[in-house]
Amino acid sequence: MASLDEVVIVADNRPKTGNEIMVRAIEELPNTLPDAPYLQKGFLRHKERNRREYKWLIEAAITLYDTEYGAGAKNLKINVDETRKSYDLRDVDSLFTYSAYLKSIGRSPRSGVVSRRSVTKSALVDAIKWNDSRVNGMDNLFKGKLNLVRNSGAVGALFGKNMLEKHQFDLDTILVDNGRKLYKLKISKGVDYVGLNTPNIYNEGFEPNGWVYVYYDNYAIKKVEYVLVAASDIQKRRSKSLFATQTIHKLVQTYWEYDGKMYPTYFYYETPKLVNTGDRSSDRSRTEAEPGFDKDAQYYYTVQEILFSDIINDPELVEQELKENQWAADIFSPKPYNAEFWKNYNVLLESEEEEKLIMDLSKRATLFKE
Repeated sequence: MASLDEVVIVADNRPKTGNEIMVRAIEELPNTLPDAPYLQKGFLRHKERNRREYKWLIEAAITLYDTEYGAGAKNLKINVDETRKSYDLRDVDSLFTYSAYLKSIGRSPRSGVVSRRSVTKSALVDAIKWNDSRVNGMDNLFKGKLNLVRNSGAVGALFGKNMLEKHQFDLDTILVDNGRKLYKLKISKGVDYVGLNTPNIYNEGFEPNGWVYVYYDNYAIKKVEYVLVAASDIQKRRSKSLFATQTIHKLVQTYWEYDGKMYPTYFYYETPKLVNTGDRSSDRSRTEAEPGFDKDAQYYYTVQEILFSDIINDPELVEQELKENQWAADIFSPKPYNAEFWKNYNVLLESEEEEKLIMDLSKRATLFKE
């Protein structure tokens, strides 16, 4: 006979429903997301087009700085390091944008009408940049509700405390990824609408759908495919009138495991953006039927893709770059092209259709400059 050390058996009740699995995945985020400051290098491609052609292309190298999950997104920083391409041939209703900008800062004109003669060119440029940033700015994508997993601990987060009021998750199947099991959860609507609370934009009244992929062993979230579709009567009318579509926000966020923690590897964000307002009056259907009205020129499809490559989590290197970088997140201000920088930098490849359309945009931009 021999004396053995004490053996303790701990039972871990495994969730059985999709809702229970998703709740568990959110509860495990402090363990599965990084718990120390880190840097990531990434490549950004920002595209805008109407139904016929590309109108705007930006390609840039960015650096993301983030702290541990528990600190929230307040310390998250983005820096635009270098610009590879920047072609802007958009047609923008600058006076409408300027009016919206004035309203946002509480400075609406007394007469209610903005005159082109009374507005400087620099003021119009500032207003256009403001509009671009609130729709497609890096801060909006990373610090706000769109960063679904990372910011789930924030007040009012979509995957936060009241997640199941606006979402339902159903277990679809269990997949195998490189020898590891993955829960595949289907996202559907809850009892309440989803909203983004975007300043001066009615971004409310949506229903969600999509998929979440969660590792079976540690409940780490590997991928989220998330779509917001107009659902309320107000949002349906707005979406149909402005954009001719009911799908207003489309997100794909993928994570990879490094040193036992999940880091972002690929972000995709698609949304229509209003650029030319036209006639917003009640008899607008009659106006649209008039010769010369082009509804396709009223809005652009905007797509942002970010591919992250290098991860830097050495404390000294992180602290050094944190002090040296300017941390300017404005992707819309072009920088001089640095050929040496781009020789060995990872970039996103283009499909044949994209390559052809981007080449066409480049030629038109060159002719415009000449």
